[in-house]
Amino acid sequence: MNQRKNKEKSGFKNVLLVDGAYLKYGFKEMKNRFDTDSKLLRFDKQAIASFFDQIALTLGHDFDRKYFFDACEGFTSWAIQSKEFEQLIKNGFKLDVREFKVKSSKCQQCDARINQKVQAEVDVAIATKLIDSSLQEGTETITLLAGDRDFYDSIQYALRRCKSVEIVAFRASLSHKLKQLKCKIVLLDPLFDPKIAPIAVAPPSQ
Repeated sequence: MNQRKNKEKSGFKNVLLVDGAYLKYGFKEMKNRFDTDSKLLRFDKQAIASFFDQIALTLGHDFDRKYFFDACEGFTSWAIQSKEFEQLIKNGFKLDVREFKVKSSKCQQCDARINQKVQAEVDVAIATKLIDSSLQEGTETITLLAGDRDFYDSIQYALRRCKSVEIVAFRASLSHKLKQLKCKIVLLDPLFDPKIAPIAVAPPSQ
């Protein structure tokens, strides 16, 4: 028990942070784009294990700690998503699930109020965990499965802490701003379409 506590204090060598909404949206886009029924798109234990095993193989290392961040809308949504969450836990993920919040905006054409449900605090939770991981002496590599430019500052912070940061993303939704960082980048698209080029791993910029 003490050994485990000490490890958590000093940090895990290779940490994986997954933006759940980004991943699921990407799966949906891949299914529509390639009209595929790839087994990787099925959210069961075997598919999840296979998907992340392929990512680990491409990167050349396993993950010592894996985090999955998502949001759900109350008890009903939790009940629907609970099977997915259960499969993730079986695959060794630590879950951080937040609620949706209502974002109100005004229609520019008719001035009507438009209410939208958006994820609350998920991006903040991911960025915080990224920074927290970069502060751990034992952490060497942080892998972020996300493509949002909002993570730019927290990634820069990790790089300044001399940590290696890897970005795993879908080609179409990878922010141009993140491409400018000195990170290894892995594109997921080839996992679903064997006709396109192999997964591209970009070395850190000089």
